[in-house]
Amino acid sequence: DKLISFGTALLLKQVADGGISRFMQKLGVGFAQYFNHQNDRTGRLWETEYKAVSIKSTEQLLHVSRYIHFNPLKLFIPNILKLI
Repeated sequence: DKLISFGTALLLKQVADGGISRFMQKLGVGFAQYFNHQNDRTGRLWETEYKAVSIKSTEQLLHVSRYIHFNPLKLFIPNILKLI
């Protein structure tokens, strides 16, 4: 079983070729090792590999930013987007 089954979204800017891939690999392995050690467990924490999408426009950047910021609120406040 995987411990974390919900999605996590990050908005990153790549400054070197392959930089985000290297960062995500180090983040995933490092956090899994730390978490597993702290909780006396083994195995993966995430069900799937990360997914990267290239942002091509300011409109798309704003959409992704809104999604990242408002999506967690929908878990706790069901009609949050109706209030905004």
